Amino acid sequence: MVSFLLKKYKEWGATYVYLDQLQEEYGADSGWLFRVLRKLQTKRILYLYHDPKLGLRIGFTQSLKDKLNEC
Repeated sequence: MVSFLLKKYKEWGATYVYLDQLQEEYGADSGWLFRVLRKLQTKRILYLYHDPKLGLRIGFTQSLKDKLNEC
C-alpha cells in the first residue's frame, strides 16, 4: 500500500488516492483493505478522510509528507 502511494506521489505529486483506486490496483476486498488502512492510520502513516462527493480518500499524514519533502 505504502509503495503504491509513493509511486503515485512520484508520478502525480499527489499524496493521496481514493479507496476505489486501491481496490482496482490490488483487486482487494473492501473489508480487508479497510482493516489494513486502519492499521496504517494507527501507526500515523496514513490518514483516512471521507469525501462526501468522491468517497474515502487515503493519504500520507503531514509528518510523513514533511519527511518526504526533506529527501
